[in-house]
Amino acid sequence: MPLRRRALRAGLWAAHTFAVLALLALLLPAGSARAGAAVELSAQCDFTCNGQAVRTQSRLTDGSYLHAFEEARGRLEIAAPEGERIGWVYLCFAQTPADWRLERLGEDGWEPFAAPEEGFAHALVAAPGLSKLRIVARDEALALNEVRVFTEGTLPGDVQVWQPTPRKADLLVLAAHPDDEFIFFGGLIPLYVSRGKQVVVACAAVRNGTRRSEFLNGLWEAGVRTYPVFGAFQDRYFRTLEAAYDLWTREELDYFVMRLYREYQPEVVVTHDAGGEYGHGAHRACADSALRMFDEAADALYLPQLSRRLGVWQPKKLYLHLWRENALRLDYSADVGGRSALDAAQSAFSMHASQQHFHVQCGPDDPYDCALFGLAKTAVGPDALGGDLFENLAE
Repeated sequence: MPLRRRALRAGLWAAHTFAVLALLALLLPAGSARAGAAVELSAQCDFTCNGQAVRTQSRLTDGSYLHAFEEARGRLEIAAPEGERIGWVYLCFAQTPADWRLERLGEDGWEPFAAPEEGFAHALVAAPGLSKLRIVARDEALALNEVRVFTEGTLPGDVQVWQPTPRKADLLVLAAHPDDEFIFFGGLIPLYVSRGKQVVVACAAVRNGTRRSEFLNGLWEAGVRTYPVFGAFQDRYFRTLEAAYDLWTREELDYFVMRLYREYQPEVVVTHDAGGEYGHGAHRACADSALRMFDEAADALYLPQLSRRLGVWQPKKLYLHLWRENALRLDYSADVGGRSALDAAQSAFSMHASQQHFHVQCGPDDPYDCALFGLAKTAVGPDALGGDLFENLAE
């Protein structure tokens, strides 16, 4: 990226970050009589592209992620209804552009005012007092699942303001696909988020923008506020572990898992059943790689390009779903913000709207019980008490 362009984007992002944080500080606290609730204007706004009304505007404002708006030239204009002003724009990308920004009309035409660089698929942008703006993706198509436009004020709780993925995790949860994190791991994520643990959630394979948006919505509902990690593996059903490695390759998955270990330095790792729950090869591959990389994580000579860039790190414990040795059952009846951890997980799973007809969460009477795990690898000795993934780890 040319130096001038990089500096421009850095300046825009700094200004954008300051504006969002400042406005959130003023507008988001509960009970703020000064700000009041933001009013959603989405359905009343006019959406245009290349001077023409967007015929599929309802796809952008219907609350569904099952279809997307796509524009090859990468420009979408939004005009507030008469008498209203825009305060916030919430963008849910079907494909996150590498280089995008928001522009407003100035004296000399369109000018940029925000250019977030985090790469988040769901992004909130402050646009205080604007009657018109446009979204621009430079040098690539613009694909959006949903656009929500609000006046200034306190935003609804389902509007996501993601924080960057933390550089030090207490708990790393590795799921093969979106929805596995709640089907097979149940209330684990909301339980440990509620206990103040820094939870990093990684998903190896995401089929499309719909599934990614549902994944983000589910994590947000479960209390996660730091952005997850997405792998680039193809989402396929594999009958065997060998079939999974034929497409994903053992080397590429090992690199992905080792990067998770070394970049996010988890104390505890949780992933799938070694048998793939119901036999899914992708689930088996996640468990297989997690086991092998645990043994190699502290060896600087193993994947040395990663160790030179990230250093080495030894996770302390690795739990696999349904592992029979040193097994434990997590208590999902624990209170999580006025509901049980299992209820929180069920609500989060409901965010995977496209999957409700295919899957159900695995409860205590299910052979794939989502509360059962076993300590497959440990650097701190076996569990004695059980019931807590962090046993034998200092606070």
